[in-house]
Amino acid sequence: MIAVVSQKIKYFCRKLVIDPLGRILNYSNNHKPYSIILFFLGLILFLAGCSVKKNNFFTRNYHSITTHYNGWFNGNESLKEGVASLETAHQDDYTKVLSVYKYGTPENSKSIYPQMDKAILKASTQIQKHSMLIKSKEYNRWVDDSYLLIGKAHFYKRDHYPALEMFQYVYKQYPQSKSKFYALLWLVRTYGELGRFKDGQGIIDILENEKGMPKKIVGEYALVQSDFFIKQEEYGKAADQLIKAIANIKDKRRRTRYTYILAQLYEKMGDKSKAFFYYNQVLKKNPTYEMEFNAKINLALQYDAATADGGSLKKELIKMSKDDKNIDYLDRIYFALAEIELAEGNRDKAKEYFQGSVKYSTTNTRQKGISYLRLGELFFEDPDYMKAEAYYDSALTFISDDYENYEAIQNMRKSLGDLVKNLNTIAFQDSVLRLGNMSETELNLYVDDIIAKVIEEEERQKFEEENNQNNNPFQQNQQTTTNNQGSGGQWYFYNTGALSFGYSEFRKLWGNRQLEDHWRRSNKESIDIEVFDEEEGLAGEDSVLADNKSREYYLKDIPKTEAEKDSAHKQIIDAFFNLGMIYSEQIGDKPRSIEAFEELIKRYPSNEYKASACYQLYRLHTSRGNNEKANYYKNLIIKEFPETEYAKILLDPDYFKKLQAQMGQIGELYEQAYNAFNDAEYFKVIQIADNAIKAYPGNKMLGRFDYLKVLCIGRTERVPDFKVALEEFIKKYPEDDMTEEAQRTLAYIAEMTGETEILEALEPKKEEPKKDPAPYVYKDKGTHRYVAIVSQEEFKLNEFKLKLSNFNQEFFGLITLRVKTSLLGPKEHLVYVETFVDEAKAMDYYATIKQNQDVFEGIEKANYQHFVISSANFPIFYQFKDVDEYLEFFQDNYLKKQ
Repeated sequence: MIAVVSQKIKYFCRKLVIDPLGRILNYSNNHKPYSIILFFLGLILFLAGCSVKKNNFFTRNYHSITTHYNGWFNGNESLKEGVASLETAHQDDYTKVLSVYKYGTPENSKSIYPQMDKAILKASTQIQKHSMLIKSKEYNRWVDDSYLLIGKAHFYKRDHYPALEMFQYVYKQYPQSKSKFYALLWLVRTYGELGRFKDGQGIIDILENEKGMPKKIVGEYALVQSDFFIKQEEYGKAADQLIKAIANIKDKRRRTRYTYILAQLYEKMGDKSKAFFYYNQVLKKNPTYEMEFNAKINLALQYDAATADGGSLKKELIKMSKDDKNIDYLDRIYFALAEIELAEGNRDKAKEYFQGSVKYSTTNTRQKGISYLRLGELFFEDPDYMKAEAYYDSALTFISDDYENYEAIQNMRKSLGDLVKNLNTIAFQDSVLRLGNMSETELNLYVDDIIAKVIEEEERQKFEEENNQNNNPFQQNQQTTTNNQGSGGQWYFYNTGALSFGYSEFRKLWGNRQLEDHWRRSNKESIDIEVFDEEEGLAGEDSVLADNKSREYYLKDIPKTEAEKDSAHKQIIDAFFNLGMIYSEQIGDKPRSIEAFEELIKRYPSNEYKASACYQLYRLHTSRGNNEKANYYKNLIIKEFPETEYAKILLDPDYFKKLQAQMGQIGELYEQAYNAFNDAEYFKVIQIADNAIKAYPGNKMLGRFDYLKVLCIGRTERVPDFKVALEEFIKKYPEDDMTEEAQRTLAYIAEMTGETEILEALEPKKEEPKKDPAPYVYKDKGTHRYVAIVSQEEFKLNEFKLKLSNFNQEFFGLITLRVKTSLLGPKEHLVYVETFVDEAKAMDYYATIKQNQDVFEGIEKANYQHFVISSANFPIFYQFKDVDEYLEFFQDNYLKKQ
């Protein structure tokens, strides 16, 4: 390429400069008196011919060739260098659909600022010097390419809006140029990165109707569309376009990558046969080792027990697990083995492999999270909600919020967490209530027995840790489970290692049975205590305290007084009702919901939730087709709770419709009364309120009508009468929404009249004095500065300023930045960089300098702090000089947004 460029420049010089001047000099040799005059005249004519305002053969070629081989060429080389660096830094995540383009991370993009800024500078300079825009038409054929170059450089810097401006300009300004097609492709890519899919689709529609698209970008066009559709999870459209792209792109490495992505897309769509086919195609294309490994794993994941031989697949995977090259990929191998076992119906074996995947997931935290999630799903299906909750909780520790169905996983974890919390409450309170009825001697003997077992269990675990040389994760898991099942314990507090408190106690109380009925059975004398490996994510809620071998540790929560026992029973009642609602509404387990509500009514026949529990049981039995049970609870509600809304709903199927109509009518009346109050028509307000109270007795809105009447008294009567009306309202409606407002009004009256007794009665609880708010005002618009505070002794200020200036030149060379210094204190240097047009640019600088710590070389981290501050807040900061206060403001208003 360099040789070609050199030849073209030589040709240009010869034709446009050397040959014409040579002819002039030859003429001057024969006409010596005029030689110098003619030479300079020719030079002037040549330079005049190079004007950007003149359109002729010489000017067009001169400016086009100069733009191409001087500015654009060098700028494009810098761009390619930066893109290559970005692609090298890019890390593929094989647990997700691979990205079509390798953009790296935002931090990676900051590292290529120097190359991209150089490209922008080169292209901008050439446009400024050599653009031949004459009568709204550009005659320099490389100016549009220079604008494209600027747009692409901004794109790779993730400055997407300046990139959009450049691409839109090229499309509109050069409608006859082939560059418009490239500009449109980059517009689709940019809109895709911004998530503006409607705008991106509009550009695709334009491209579909444009004629004359160069054949060499047909493949790139298909690739752009595929990337665009993947971002929207329209995998079918993406696959269709990717097939076109593969057929039109010659680069073998790119074709291999796109084939792998195509296989992933079909896997996403559930088309295992096509996914299997394309993963096989990847293996034939000499991929990288990482891609080859993951293709083999994904081939195994397409296994169908009805059509394929799982034995050979498992042998291949086990063979891979013994290869030292795959030591970092054991988690993926075990995950694939687990899925094969699951497809063959071997759930227990699948669980072991999933646990092996978790255990050997060292760097791939996303895979660790997925394996935890699969375990959570399996235990949920069993159902074993205790373990399911623990695994769901661990899964969310490792998977990020961009994971598919992340919100649903979060909701399930919360539901299971609430479920386990209530199960633990029942288990704990039942235990301590039973123990509270023991004599002191019996209780001490019981606790001493627990302590002895704690010591015995700790010694057993210590012995196993010292003597267990087995490195097979699956055998270890089996041995642990077997050993622990042999242990016995009889109380909630018995916990060694990572014992699940609530689970073991629940098993003790209701027996070693399946979860669907175990908590309804009679208490057992012995239990199975399950010790879960903390590394596997099943540690109990509480850790063992240092004094778990003392009596006090176990006796402190045992209820002794009647009030304490009543409190324990109240917690059990609440927990049973919550269980029933969670099982029904959140977990979808109707049998267990029925059991929870029925157990609540059986154990506490007069509990406060009885009406609601009976109505839920009526609904549940109706949905399960058990009409006999449903009618039983229906009749019970009508008989025992005739005034409740439950009874009214059961007696009148249209009750809700009537209630909604009533609420609409009373709402209209309230609006009339409120408008009358604002118009000072107080008699009319009282009249409307009285009519409403009479017409709709028991309605929740009546408190508002009564409060309007009280306010009318305040406007028309003496203060003592108003005070009495307020007191009566508060007494009549202690829980109404307007009661707090009435209390505030009454307190104000008491303050004005000096009635301290009323004030003391109404005074809210004193809160801790609030810290004065920071004197800073947050505004993302407006100029900002970057500030570094350095407090290190023997600090070389000038050297630090030089490093900052060099950093600015290398990474932010396109904007004018100045480094200034001042003293903040006797030993504190304030060094700041100004000025950034807004918060976004300043925070970009902050993030980039954090990533490039060479600037702070020689300064200990404890001896400097840095932040961004608006120009409006800077004088305030310098006045108060409270660094900690501003850093707190910076954290709350700037960093939390990142």
